[in-house]
Amino acid sequence: MNYDQEDAGRIRGLAFRFFERSRIHKKIDEALRNVTWIPCSERLPDMDGCYTVTLDGGHVVYGHKFIDGRWSIQDVIAWMPLPEPFLDIDRLYRWLFSY
Repeated sequence: MNYDQEDAGRIRGLAFRFFERSRIHKKIDEALRNVTWIPCSERLPDMDGCYTVTLDGGHVVYGHKFIDGRWSIQDVIAWMPLPEPFLDIDRLYRWLFSY
C-alpha cells in the first residue's frame, strides 16, 4: 500500500490525538485516586469554604461550611474537598482535537 504525505499527516495526527487522550485519562484517574477522607483528628481545612463531610454515624453531607476554624454543625469526623466542577470530556476532546 502506498501512502502519500497527506496520509502520513493524518496518521501522525491520529497517533497524537490517541496519545493526548491517553495522557488526559491517566491524569483524571490519578486525580480521582488521590481523593481521600481526612480525619478531623489529623487536621482541619486550611481555608474557609464548603467541603464534603462525614458525620458521626456515617452520614455524608456535601457542600458543608467550614468558617473561622469551625464546622457549622457538630459531629463532623472527616472531610474532603469538593470535587472540581463537571467537565464534559467528549466536549473537551472535540475542542482539543478539532481541525
